[in-house]
Amino acid sequence: MKGLILTAGLALSMNVFAEDVYTCTHYDATRIIEVVYDNPGELVPCEVKYTKASGVQTLWRAESQVGYCEEKAAAFADKQEGLGWSCEQISDQAMHSLDEIEEYHSTEAVIESDSTQTEYDEEVIMSDSTQTEYDEEVIMSDSTQTEYDEEVIMSESTQTEYDEEVIMSDSMQTESEEQVTEAEVIHNEVQTESETLLGE
Repeated sequence: MKGLILTAGLALSMNVFAEDVYTCTHYDATRIIEVVYDNPGELVPCEVKYTKASGVQTLWRAESQVGYCEEKAAAFADKQEGLGWSCEQISDQAMHSLDEIEEYHSTEAVIESDSTQTEYDEEVIMSDSTQTEYDEEVIMSDSTQTEYDEEVIMSESTQTEYDEEVIMSDSMQTESEEQVTEAEVIHNEVQTESETLLGE
């Protein structure tokens, strides 16, 4: 399966025909032999590419000889089998399977994108929830401020009532003082008249 996936990436990226790709395996190692065409749909110019763990090599190239690259690729695959490798030419059915693998990975990418969008939406919801909690705190703060203002108004009203009582008290004190003064004046007048009568 790993060999097929590796082959899919190479084949699709280089526009290679299915009958011109060989995958060779030996234990966990995989090597790819493929014919790469410079112009899709044309058999020449072409190159035989050999991919292994250390990198990619160009083994042969043909500018105008049709079939040269295909023959070289097939012969080289046979040589690898003689060295203990197991080489398999990718069929059209295998290529269809590779297309399904590519479609599967594409679907995974879409699912991952949807998952990321879902996480983003959850973060937005959490942000909205946090904003709602903040708004509720502001409303509570405003309510507390309103209660405080009402208490201040009540305190000022109480102070006003106290001031009015003080004014009334002062007014009563003034009236009392005026009454005392008037009484003293009358007493003085009576005293003066008495002294006048005694003098006569």
